[in-house]
Amino acid sequence: MSVLENRGKELIFRGIIHTPPEPSLLWYYFSVIKEGRTFFYGSNPQHAGGKGVVTESNPVPYQITVFKERLFLPLRGIKKQLSIRFL
Repeated sequence: MSVLENRGKELIFRGIIHTPPEPSLLWYYFSVIKEGRTFFYGSNPQHAGGKGVVTESNPVPYQITVFKERLFLPLRGIKKQLSIRFL
């Protein structure tokens, strides 16, 4: 990941992931090192997406579903990007 924009107290990062060519599920969370401590940002305990939870261990991962393009046409407009905002 790299910093795309610095807005004072907010940083906007950009990262690129490569997904498999076949339909599958990808699981992810974020880790941040601050003042020598590692924190994790993951999904909420209900795996409901939306607002996540900061923990110091074992975060609940978020899910990305990889679709086969011809089987799920509504995603065609966003097939190459995903935006995530943390407040």
